[in-house]
Amino acid sequence: MTENVPFDQLNFSNIVIKKVYEEKLKEFNDRLSEIKNPNIIYVSDLVYCPLKRLFRMQYPEISFIFEPQAIQGELIHKGLQLYLKDLGYEIEKEISEKIYINSEEFVLKGRMDAYKEGEEVIEIKTAKSSLGIPHDHHILQLKIYLSMTNISKGTLIYVSPDRIAEFPIKKDNLDLSKLVFDYLSKKYAPRWDWECKNCIFSKLCPYRLE
Repeated sequence: MTENVPFDQLNFSNIVIKKVYEEKLKEFNDRLSEIKNPNIIYVSDLVYCPLKRLFRMQYPEISFIFEPQAIQGELIHKGLQLYLKDLGYEIEKEISEKIYINSEEFVLKGRMDAYKEGEEVIEIKTAKSSLGIPHDHHILQLKIYLSMTNISKGTLIYVSPDRIAEFPIKKDNLDLSKLVFDYLSKKYAPRWDWECKNCIFSKLCPYRLE
């Protein structure tokens, strides 16, 4: 039988968790003004329901999530990115592009997991299972990055309990302005039939699908 250890004596595991928490909280606070800005759209927004962004602008604090699954995903990302950095990739590369809709300026912003100029964009994803990968919304996200960087080669890397898999993704001739226009006009809400059950704003949303 193990002895109960006082919380203030917890060592390595709590140090790691606290470090990840502080980093994620700082990132959230640093982006808070952007999150509330209606003229800033993230690449990750475009692959989900547009109502999610509207709720996030109104109730930004609700969107801060810190749970075991998020910690695991963060540690896996950081581990793979260290190896990719050794291979010459730039990590957490930020990118932006101005998009005009009916003469109004919007800024499309994103942050790529790994980037090698003129050669490749890599996105890292964690999954509970490898069933059904690669997922359509992840493919779309990477294709948006490829369009913004004008790079033809992309790779999706999945880490799941049963395997590590990678999928080559080719650049499409995406019309980013149309993607943003459809998003702002709420053409797809929700965008995917599984979104509502996974959405943190589902209890607030009058358009939730059961």
